[in-house]
Amino acid sequence: RKGRDGFTHHDMVNFETFAAEVGKIIKKYANEVKLIQSVADFLEPEDEDELGLLRDDLEAMPGPSKRQARGRRRQSLLLQHLQRGKIESITTRGKKIERESSRRFEGSMPGLYKNMVTPVTEEEGEALLACMGGMQVPSFSAFHEDTKAWAVMKMFERMELMDVLDVERASLEKFIIAIRSKYHMSNAYHNFHHAFYVVQQCYSYLVNNESLVGFLEEGTIFALFLAAYGHDVGHPGLDNYYQIVSESELALRYNDIAVLENYHAAITFQVIKDPEIQLLEHWDQEGKKRLRQNLVETILATDMKQHFEIVSKLTGKGTFDAFSSSNPADVQLMLSAVLHSADISTMLTKRDVAMYWTRLIMEEYQQQTDKCIEEGYAVPPHMEGLESEVRQAELQVDFISYIVNPLWDAVVLVLPNLKPMLENLLDNREMFKEIVANAAAEGDDDDSTYYASATYTSATNTYSATYASATHASADVDGQNHG
Repeated sequence: RKGRDGFTHHDMVNFETFAAEVGKIIKKYANEVKLIQSVADFLEPEDEDELGLLRDDLEAMPGPSKRQARGRRRQSLLLQHLQRGKIESITTRGKKIERESSRRFEGSMPGLYKNMVTPVTEEEGEALLACMGGMQVPSFSAFHEDTKAWAVMKMFERMELMDVLDVERASLEKFIIAIRSKYHMSNAYHNFHHAFYVVQQCYSYLVNNESLVGFLEEGTIFALFLAAYGHDVGHPGLDNYYQIVSESELALRYNDIAVLENYHAAITFQVIKDPEIQLLEHWDQEGKKRLRQNLVETILATDMKQHFEIVSKLTGKGTFDAFSSSNPADVQLMLSAVLHSADISTMLTKRDVAMYWTRLIMEEYQQQTDKCIEEGYAVPPHMEGLESEVRQAELQVDFISYIVNPLWDAVVLVLPNLKPMLENLLDNREMFKEIVANAAAEGDDDDSTYYASATYTSATNTYSATYASATHASADVDGQNHG
């Protein structure tokens, strides 16, 4: 897509690569030692171990890149101490930053921290950017959180949204940092890494489909990216089913209706409106209203209750040409379909990546299962028996066959450029089938005699109805693997 100055997306990528090389030459002379020295003195005595690490870094600095990386990591550590109230202030780059006595959003960073949206190293940043537009992606587990937050900013920039929409860069940086701080990294699956993955997938779908970029206005693309980034913010690691049966505060607040999805949408928009951020400061009321509607509805579409309706509507459309950009319902369907597809797309990656995400979601499921048993609640059917790898594989076969595959069959009719991703989906189904078959051949499937034959029977409609019933009462789309 061409920008106002005639630059294409590829021109912009090439220019950024050139700028990064120039930046390396300039930055290699930067002296981060003073930064570390200036902030180290503000650690309290109880942090003696961390202070020792800082001093070790001062004594053994092998080179500019590693020095900068260590400086940033230590600065990040000190900022965390500041946030948590362990220290009252730090001095960085000649500026004294004091801890606020009260923070509207616990864990968010004030405006002076905007420069923290930087990669850990230039090399890591470049490596991550090289993956951004691809449909065959790694798990991104090797990349630092700071680099991922920086890459989120780069995706907004590459879509040329800020200038067109009159969004302040500093405000967007603060939004990115504040939302990141509200994801619970103690969750195995529903954390900042998942949020980054979903934003990257949405970005990839756009840059690989020029017709989609042309169909969506800049404001709706902005809403999509904001929704993707905040779609699981604040997730407690326990799905809607648990919220409802335990009569949690969130379930009572949202009357058992799309409990977590409503919560994620509310947090996202609260951060957008925070007086320290004011992301939409220069927007008129009509623009704000439209973005809020798109953002909220798009996040709510990640509730599995919406899954079958989205599949039905996409299938009914059949082709991209059946969508009208002047029809708000069509625009919203496209936004919802893109985010929902991205949210449950981990099974459309290569085998090793799909298995990586599978292990994480199964770990989170098992933690919820233990909590349900401990507190006397029934375990959701799709979470039973997951201590068995065979049972996990069976669940994934069903999930792919009856949930992901029908959705993506409809998606590629509308966005045919994404069709190559379906090859991975089918390959991953075969991988999980092989695990089940091998266990059966070795006689290791005693407790796992294809659980679906009892609960879901063998019919697609029965599986869909049972799964829908469980997730309607229970999980956010992430509910089953992946949202």
